Amino acid sequence: MVKWYDPAQGDAFTAHLFRYETGLRRGGDVPGYKVLATYRTRSGGAPFAFCRDGLLVDPETTPRHIPFVDIADPGYYNRISVERAKRARGASDGGCEPLSIRLVSGEVIDLPMDVHDDGMPDLLTIARLIDRQVTLHKSAQRKVALTEAPAT
Repeated sequence: MVKWYDPAQGDAFTAHLFRYETGLRRGGDVPGYKVLATYRTRSGGAPFAFCRDGLLVDPETTPRHIPFVDIADPGYYNRISVERAKRARGASDGGCEPLSIRLVSGEVIDLPMDVHDDGMPDLLTIARLIDRQVTLHKSAQRKVALTEAPAT
């Protein structure tokens, strides 16, 4: 087994954000939020960032925090994202359709994605990172709910 992070250098979640080559860059300065990683597009924009407990959409202008537990579909296991990733690999302009995440409320948020020089889009990698955190946070929320439930 390959050890890809050193606990002395930080926690596994932060290390996992940088395990694969994507547009994620360390940190980001957003007052009131502890940003672990900010997604930077080739054009220099920062459409979203990862915090410990959620995503921060549009962190540089009007930050909107979306807790991981409020995400119903992070776009990893759906056909639309896979088709978008396939189209991005064949695109010659280096562009990619956005990653669409659906919230519990039904709202859909589109997160802009880039494609690397080798043709690999960030779409499914970022969707997997979000999916992993959604699963962990919802599991922790259920565990808390079960321990706080009154005994009958």
